[in-house]
Amino acid sequence: MIPVFERISFAKCARGFFVLVAMSVTGASWSCVKQDEGVRLAHVEAPSGGEGTVCLPSGPELCFNATDDNCNGVIDEGCGVPTGLLQWTIAWQDREADVDLAVTTPSHSRASASSKTVGALAEGALRFDRDCPPCQEQNTENVYLGAGGTPEPGEYIVEVTLVDAHGTGDPIEVRLGARVGSKVTHHVLFVSPADSRKVLRFRVNGSPASH
Repeated sequence: MIPVFERISFAKCARGFFVLVAMSVTGASWSCVKQDEGVRLAHVEAPSGGEGTVCLPSGPELCFNATDDNCNGVIDEGCGVPTGLLQWTIAWQDREADVDLAVTTPSHSRASASSKTVGALAEGALRFDRDCPPCQEQNTENVYLGAGGTPEPGEYIVEVTLVDAHGTGDPIEVRLGARVGSKVTHHVLFVSPADSRKVLRFRVNGSPASH
């Protein structure tokens, strides 16, 4: 069910703007964001086995699984996970394993656990959220475009890296949820000490691939 405040808020946004709803465990808020109909996912290049699937409804939204379970265009909604017109989220169940997420923009800026934020905390920057572990057995990391940000067209390089397996030699399953505009894709990756890094490339706005 759509909350009443969401239905009302649609009428409050001026022409050319749409509502971006931020959900959390303590409630929800909304803001008017400039409409950019050109924000779309043109192409994804992924490792073998991690090509990704489009969203298929599987039931109510679950927290911290990097999945848009109800396919409404928001990953892990209601769980306090920030989102934006661009978002990449990973989740894994091996609580001791240290897996890192990093996103490099078309202009070669980088959002990761070490750099935290592209744009020196500027409004609308590409932001890094959460560095796990430790995360109370809810291992997830998240990179998203802050409110008011305009997606930069071009190729975004997404890296998922096993930093420390903490003794396990078995492959670790990592789920990656990717949001570009209103489209969400899901990817399942396996990392191990012998194969510790997976790279995906997301082309936004139909820009030509770079090599």
